[in-house]
Amino acid sequence: MSHAAATLRAPSPWIISPAWDLAYIVATPLAIVPLLLWLERAVFTPTQILLFVTSFATLAHHLPGFMRAYGDRELFARFRWRFLLVPPLAFATAVAFLPPPSLIARFGLPWVSFDGLELALLLWGTWHGLMQTFGFMRIYDLKRGAGDAWTARLDFWLCAMLFVAGFVFSDARVFGLMNVAWRSGVPIVGPQWLTAARYAVGAATCIVFLAYLADIVRQTRRERGISWIKIALAISTGGLYWFSGRVSTNLVIGIAMFEVFHAVQYYAIVWIYNRRLAERVGERFGLLGFLFRERWSMLGLYLASIAAYGSIRYFSGAPDDTDLIARHADWIALITAAFNTSTLLHFYYDGFIWKVSDRKTAVNLDVAEGASLADRFVPGAIHAAKWGAFYAALGLLVWLQWQRTQETRASGEGDDRRVYAALARWTPNLPEAQIQAAQLAIESGNFDAGVKLAEKAVALRPRSHEAHATFGDAQLHAREPIAATESFRRAVALAPDRWRYRAKLAEALRDADEPEAALDELREARRAFPDEPGLVKELVAMLNLRAELAHRTGDVAAARVYYEELLEVAPENAGARFRLGQFEFEAGDFQAAAATFHRLADADPKEPKARMMLGVSLLELGQTTEAESALRDALALAPNDADVHYNLARLLERTGRPEEASKHRDAFRRLEGPRP
Repeated sequence: MSHAAATLRAPSPWIISPAWDLAYIVATPLAIVPLLLWLERAVFTPTQILLFVTSFATLAHHLPGFMRAYGDRELFARFRWRFLLVPPLAFATAVAFLPPPSLIARFGLPWVSFDGLELALLLWGTWHGLMQTFGFMRIYDLKRGAGDAWTARLDFWLCAMLFVAGFVFSDARVFGLMNVAWRSGVPIVGPQWLTAARYAVGAATCIVFLAYLADIVRQTRRERGISWIKIALAISTGGLYWFSGRVSTNLVIGIAMFEVFHAVQYYAIVWIYNRRLAERVGERFGLLGFLFRERWSMLGLYLASIAAYGSIRYFSGAPDDTDLIARHADWIALITAAFNTSTLLHFYYDGFIWKVSDRKTAVNLDVAEGASLADRFVPGAIHAAKWGAFYAALGLLVWLQWQRTQETRASGEGDDRRVYAALARWTPNLPEAQIQAAQLAIESGNFDAGVKLAEKAVALRPRSHEAHATFGDAQLHAREPIAATESFRRAVALAPDRWRYRAKLAEALRDADEPEAALDELREARRAFPDEPGLVKELVAMLNLRAELAHRTGDVAAARVYYEELLEVAPENAGARFRLGQFEFEAGDFQAAAATFHRLADADPKEPKARMMLGVSLLELGQTTEAESALRDALALAPNDADVHYNLARLLERTGRPEEASKHRDAFRRLEGPRP
């Protein structure tokens, strides 16, 4: 389409069209809320939903912005140095705040991590969501040719109060913010500060709301009237933000709701913007111009590219297992740094590439006609100063956290304990606070308090697997194993992907005098997680316990069965194989015993007991030469082992060397005393 044709297009109050705007920008929450609530209750766990959303909404929606930054030839030329220099700076910052363990060891870094960047991203993310809503509201006004400065200011303050009030009056969001803030070294203060903040924000919100109503009355008396689309957007956004901060099923579902809404809006605006830019400039668009042609196949490719970017997050998983994190700590740190870099760049780029005060942006959103809009981008020096202020704030947070760390080391009081206690005071009715307080009580040995706190968390959020697991852990420590089994069963049902819940259920069953049921639970868990080393460790420990108990009670046959299963699970387990070799020897199967101990001796050349038993088995088979060699190897490895001297004396007596045998008999008596 030519430039003239684009200019003559009839003005429309919609960014795309009535149906598309309502579906993807304004009324999207009407679909998101019931869909996610149904998925959480009927199909997926909250953790699965959060992983999907953080992958294909939170992270994936960064890509369209990068497409514009690096695909729009004119925009890239205009801000070349920002687009080239900021990414490595952002990545270096992200790595500095969470360095890989190998980097810490190599350079002797005196810190493991700082939380200040997480706090900065949390606050910046709230501002980013606020400004996206404000931007859409301004577009809808400008689409009508309404550029009233007072209305624009009120639009901004309405958006600001919607987000600030939605934040301050949400226990869940307050919990998340203060948790990160206090871990970043921000001084811990009492809950009276939250009460004061809520009064202040409530009053400010009322004032802004009344001023906005007055402005609506003022605008209705003017020729252009008001944009009801803009008002509907403010209501839907504010309503969703409020609801998602207070949703009772699970905190992460509330987070997911708003993230999906934010991402869908972004996908839509980037697509329509680039479509119109491609119409206007044609081949001058740049490298990605082909992607925004008027074809459904190109829309599919656009969405597929976004999904591919999000899949990086999805397939890297969300490790919460300490063993897995320890094994892949370097990679996890680098991937986390990459995600944080992507987030930083997204927030930063969106701060200047989407300004509707820029003529090019306005033209491609069809809001330029009749408006005298000038470029208002921040000059380079002021822009650099803002980055300086950002890094000064990060530096202050680093200093605060460092000071806090030194104080806690000196006092011997764990920082987690102080933060958990403060969060419980600030948000006493939030399940997450109850869970943390319960875990702290358990660690402190106050198991009765832990049970009460965890029980309250379960009552407040009955579909929280973490609440049920914490309740079960408290009951287990309080010696209520039967009750604990029910709590862990519920946790497993809510989060079947957490193998540790299965292991804790097995522990509870064992303590409830149901050892076979405990063993069956671990067997079933291993079938579900065959490659989980931690689960193998738990199963080996349970099999070993059952085998030792059977052996002590004289049920050698049962003990052998358990040890054989143990070796199927962990073939390298030397203890089980040694015990099986002993059973074979005691049963008179010296050939099998010799083979077993020979395998153990080969596997560990420095282990004397296996060599000694190999020698004894060979002696019983009449292979005295090989038996003597094995026993002398054992003696070289353990010259003060009484059993080795005893068995070597037996062999020497049997082979007609009484004098040498007598020396080893004396050594045996000296080391252990006479044996019948």
